[in-house]
Amino acid sequence: MKKSLYEQTMDSVKAPERVVEHMLSAVRDSEKKEKIIPMKNRKSNHIKRNVIAASLALALLLGAVFGISALSPKESPFIITVNAAEISDSGYTPVGTLNGVGGDFHEENDGEVSMSCDFIFNVRVNGKNVSDVLYMVENGSIGAQGENKKSLNQSEVISVEEDEKMFTRLGFSADTADTTLSEEARQAIRDWFDHARTKLEMPALQEDYDDSQFSIADCTSTLYTALLERVSVEAKITYTDGTAETKKLVFACDSVTEDGVATVSAKLI
Repeated sequence: MKKSLYEQTMDSVKAPERVVEHMLSAVRDSEKKEKIIPMKNRKSNHIKRNVIAASLALALLLGAVFGISALSPKESPFIITVNAAEISDSGYTPVGTLNGVGGDFHEENDGEVSMSCDFIFNVRVNGKNVSDVLYMVENGSIGAQGENKKSLNQSEVISVEEDEKMFTRLGFSADTADTTLSEEARQAIRDWFDHARTKLEMPALQEDYDDSQFSIADCTSTLYTALLERVSVEAKITYTDGTAETKKLVFACDSVTEDGVATVSAKLI
């Protein structure tokens, strides 16, 4: 009669002596804690060894069928950092300040105002057996070209020497015609634009604009809080065996200094 996969595994497996001894020791410790008198005769001990060997065979069988390591503790396959701070899903982690590297305002034909801004944003994936990472940004962009996707291969993801190829630039854009933004955020765009025009000795677009009332801290806090609440970065991690996993980064504006420098936190969801 043809043997089952389990029976074949039972026949072929040779559990290492040290593993069996370790498991027997665990059983004895458990018995002591429960005040059970240990079995001392050799026959009982032999039965225990057979049971443990069978358990090991089953563990190995499960590993073969489901592609898991039944005898090894599970390790985190990768970590995601932002500006060198490791990000988790347990809460927001401070990642530093938004360091601007570019930005612009435009007056549109319909009288609305649009704005864009770019920041140094060092996102990195480190992990075992990582082949590729695909970054996808919602309500934002990656890099100087304004794209919302960026794919990195293994050397670019892992190697410290390839820093210039990492995802290092995050961009936001918004305009006063965007009704998905709060009126307060859209007003902040108008005020910031008119503040810039006033500094350049140009007339403000808003007839009632008073630059003496402008606060860069209040404007930055209102606008960046709104933009960071809706931007996210999704990282799709592909391993060398072809399997993939996806994690998403979300952000929050923690505080803004008097001169308009915003401090940011991030977490995984």
